[in-house]
Amino acid sequence: MKTIFSDTVIAKMRKLPAFGWVFVLFCTFFFASAYEFLLIGEYTAFEIVAVYDDYFSATGQVAPNINGLTIGIIASLFEAGVLLLIFEIIISFAHNLILRKFCAQINRSDFKFRLRFAMIIANIIIGILSIGYFFTQKIDGQYSGQIELFGNVVNYIIADNPYYTIQSSILPFAVYSLIFGWFYEDFRSRYVPKRNQANLFSFVASIYVGVNLALSLVYFIYDFAILKGAYSTIQLVASCCEIAIIIIIGILAMLNYKRLKKISTEPEFIFNDKNINNDNQHTQKNIFDDFGF
Repeated sequence: MKTIFSDTVIAKMRKLPAFGWVFVLFCTFFFASAYEFLLIGEYTAFEIVAVYDDYFSATGQVAPNINGLTIGIIASLFEAGVLLLIFEIIISFAHNLILRKFCAQINRSDFKFRLRFAMIIANIIIGILSIGYFFTQKIDGQYSGQIELFGNVVNYIIADNPYYTIQSSILPFAVYSLIFGWFYEDFRSRYVPKRNQANLFSFVASIYVGVNLALSLVYFIYDFAILKGAYSTIQLVASCCEIAIIIIIGILAMLNYKRLKKISTEPEFIFNDKNINNDNQHTQKNIFDDFGF
């Protein structure tokens, strides 16, 4: 990970403009969740077409032709765009907070680039490991090597696909935790004073693990208490696995926090003002600077 995030590698990667990396990140968000996005897109297209046809039938008019494939693709791309927007907002706030509260000595554009790069790596790994979703799809109770889109609502994220149900509850959180754990190890050694490394890790890990655990428990209680056990056995196993993996990651985070607490309070890195000034001069010329690019 230190090699991947080395100054030499980062300098070469940043030859591509920031908006180019934002587009790459958008593509990887779609790639990581392609199966789910396509299924949601299918469901959205089916519902829109159904409501549209019912409206024109009730009014006695002839409904214009609507291409369900187009609606599904637009819905899928919209989902990926929402994730990208949320991520960009989070990293914009994160830099200001980390710089102010934990004295991280890194400029905004470099910080955002490194986080985007880490997210791209994580999304690619998840996407590759998720390709199996497309070869375990059930259509009308039978496994099919091709996913049936835009016409069969039964495909919409149900327990007919145990591969998807179980793996999707474990894989994303585990991969994101692993990649960003490695990212933090490199980041703290380069930019964070040793006296603040443990506190920064505790702050970020508590929010990350706490929010995911809270959401998982809320969904679990809602599904089994309010919906009264509507889940299948596979979905129950998947929900328990999701909560278990979050707890395991939380325990590992606590152990890492204790390790960081033992580190000396004296920082051991050199702050390079020249690089910061050069970067600031570059970003001031960027028309998209106000947007954090």
